[in-house]
Amino acid sequence: MKRGDVDHPSATAAEEASSAKRQCTSGLSLAVVMEQSADHKTKKYDRQLRLWGDHGQAALEKARVCLIGATATGTEILKNLVLPGLGSFCIVDSETVKMGDLGSNFFVTAQDIGGFRAEAATRLLLEMNSDVKGQYMTDTLESLVANRPSFFQHFTIVIAADVPSEKLLLDLGRILWPVGIPLVACRAYGLVGWIRIVCREHFVTESKPDNFIQDLRLDTPFPELVALKDSVDFGAMTKKAHSHVPFVIILLAFLEKWKTLRGSLPTTYQDKVKFREFVDEGRLKNDDGIPLAEENFEEACKAVVKTVGVSKVPDEIERLFRDPACDNLTIFSPKFWIVIRAIRDFTVGAEGAGHLPVSGALPDMFSDTESFVHLQNVYKAKADSDAAAVYAKVCQLNRDLGLSEDFISLSEVKYYSRNAAFLRCVRTTSLEEELGEGSSVAAGLTGFSVDDPDFRNSLWYVMLRAVSHFHNQTGVLPGLEHKTYEEDAVQLKVFAQKFMKAVGVVDGFRELAGDEVVARYAREVARFGGEQVHSVAAFVGGTVGQEVIKLITGQYVPLNNTLVYDATACTTSTFQF
Repeated sequence: MKRGDVDHPSATAAEEASSAKRQCTSGLSLAVVMEQSADHKTKKYDRQLRLWGDHGQAALEKARVCLIGATATGTEILKNLVLPGLGSFCIVDSETVKMGDLGSNFFVTAQDIGGFRAEAATRLLLEMNSDVKGQYMTDTLESLVANRPSFFQHFTIVIAADVPSEKLLLDLGRILWPVGIPLVACRAYGLVGWIRIVCREHFVTESKPDNFIQDLRLDTPFPELVALKDSVDFGAMTKKAHSHVPFVIILLAFLEKWKTLRGSLPTTYQDKVKFREFVDEGRLKNDDGIPLAEENFEEACKAVVKTVGVSKVPDEIERLFRDPACDNLTIFSPKFWIVIRAIRDFTVGAEGAGHLPVSGALPDMFSDTESFVHLQNVYKAKADSDAAAVYAKVCQLNRDLGLSEDFISLSEVKYYSRNAAFLRCVRTTSLEEELGEGSSVAAGLTGFSVDDPDFRNSLWYVMLRAVSHFHNQTGVLPGLEHKTYEEDAVQLKVFAQKFMKAVGVVDGFRELAGDEVVARYAREVARFGGEQVHSVAAFVGGTVGQEVIKLITGQYVPLNNTLVYDATACTTSTFQF
């Protein structure tokens, strides 16, 4: 065994402190030095901070990732984690660098041939970001799984890249599943990519859906918002003031008028179109009776369809409220479920009256600064009040469970309350369920037509499973020796058909995947010869890197649970196995 910590240009904490002291003695205060350091980091990571914020970056910088396999796929994954500032990583790989690696793996060089692949990859990866720490181990995966299973339990997440043995993946999954550490298995094989995420329970605190309706409570405004709306007298305003009223206030005022005239709020699309026209008529007019171009009224009209409607708890949150984990809290329940229970109690109780806590977030809008800040403060005060009510329920739940009241802090509760509409819980199946006895695969291989790209990608999945069985039986990958290519293709077809029979695929899938079709795919996979194409490895590496960041930060909803990439047709398909 060999273990190594690779030095890189980053200064240690002690060196940084010493440097700060030297700068202080030369005229710069410690506060100025620290501010400059923070500013440097903000500039360095500016683009990603806009995606996942300071709290997401902090989670990334604390994360410890274990990569099994410094293959082209594995190093591409780490590249996409090292660049944004991963805390630390450890590469586990017993292989040495061979000539063939130079054609697909950018993180080994000709000078590294004969040396350990893990050492070369660690050294070159660390050159990309001095903030990251890295080490490597040259143990085999077999020895670590058999003799040191606790080794893997020290990581935030474990990534298994291009591991050919299903048995080893199963054994690794059995180590990680009980302790709740996510496993991401992936492979770039010829012109096919495969990704599998395994997580027993993953909590998303900011799902950030592409199209979401911001809950401004226009249909059920809270008293403070009503008071602000009532304080605005459109008839007594100057032209300038009229054109700077925030669109939220405009909509509230005109909704009140609409309800007085019609008896109810606009709920159907047709009603909303009419209401939009009703709002548009509220613009000031010149002496000739022509409406003035008021940007705030234009914003109000554009916002009608998305923001005017009946406020309700999103279906995803209702599912969380109905989850047994929300009902059956114990002293071992994660914080997530305790807060979800408190939010549910708030929502169904008198404080929420059927609504989630107010988020306090407002969209950008045309307004003068004073009016916007006033509106913003009203929403923020209501959000703080709702969060305080949820926190009181959290404290009571903690007491009931025998936990300390401050087990969950007020700041944590505020964070959850602010994102109450975007909380998610992702549970995947275990590898045992997919690869073991009583496989769950057959249920995911249904509902295809012959021209469906998903059918084509499902066949690639079947062939990759056949490759694993081939490797298990022969000890080599199909097509590795050119002279046995045809024989390997025939044998691979047999393995694929046996696999489909073993997992019990439905007759419809078996009819689509007839002898000729399976034979064609088997020949193509045998032609790959177990080689990696860098462009495929880069695609898989980029996708896995993105999914790992989702898992680390708790932001955006990760894949559940399998993705197959066909580089020949440039298509991807997701499956739940």
